[in-house]
Amino acid sequence: MRYAVVFAADDSYIQHFCVCLKSLLVNNYDIPFEVYLLNKGISEQSNIYIQQIIQGHSATFKNIIIDDSIFSELHTGVEHLNIAAYYRLAIPQLIDAERVLYLDSDMVVTDSLKELFEIDFNDKYLLAIEEIGSRDFLDEEKKKLGMDIDARYFNSGVMMINCSKWREDGLCKKIIDWSIVNTEKISFADQDGLNAVINGTWKSISIRYNIQTSLLLKEKITVEEKEAIDKPCIVHYTGGYPNKPWFLANTNPFKKEYWKYLKKTPFANYKPSDYKGFVFHRLWSPFKEKILRLF
Repeated sequence: MRYAVVFAADDSYIQHFCVCLKSLLVNNYDIPFEVYLLNKGISEQSNIYIQQIIQGHSATFKNIIIDDSIFSELHTGVEHLNIAAYYRLAIPQLIDAERVLYLDSDMVVTDSLKELFEIDFNDKYLLAIEEIGSRDFLDEEKKKLGMDIDARYFNSGVMMINCSKWREDGLCKKIIDWSIVNTEKISFADQDGLNAVINGTWKSISIRYNIQTSLLLKEKITVEEKEAIDKPCIVHYTGGYPNKPWFLANTNPFKKEYWKYLKKTPFANYKPSDYKGFVFHRLWSPFKEKILRLF
């Protein structure tokens, strides 16, 4: 079996990609990964960093330069995402494999992925995990996107892609075409186009393969969710500032996992600098809430 894993990151995100890549390799030492990185071009220094991460592991690396002109008319909907979010749509055309695992770079892998690669697609377009959010929010998203009422809305940060089926059905073009025509409906970049076009034709897998920040903020969790949190496989630091673990203001309980693997990369000496954000989110906001409760 081939173990192809794809990321998308430029020079500004290379540190976080390296952390994710290192965590992937450390926890899957017995898997000969084919690692691909999609971007418009990275510096020679970034390439050196990546080679240092790969060294000593049974993995290969290939940098794939993307002509993003085909995505130029697309809209992301949120500030912390850029057009590179759409690069994952082209994976089946770029990589000649039957299945490919796509991972966002704002995550860490904490366990083996071998079982994930062995899950059958059952003729679905992909394997994924449902977006974590309130039922009202998800129902509103589905309604806005024109999805069937019983279809589920997935998070596109972790996708095991059925490349053969995507190519057969011309899915990439369908999603791009939909996204161009429905710009005003897009709130979460590629994720909205994917869900609108696939419309529930995907297979759900264990939550432990995509522990999203919003899951950790839920007041009540199910037994399955607790088991996944206790033994995660992939931790996904979803959302904008301050939800990323490289910020001082971040409070994610899995923040330490990012820093654990950061220390194993060429970026081990990184120091966060969001001091104002730290004061606001970690000191002032909690204090303000306590004051408001008194009145």
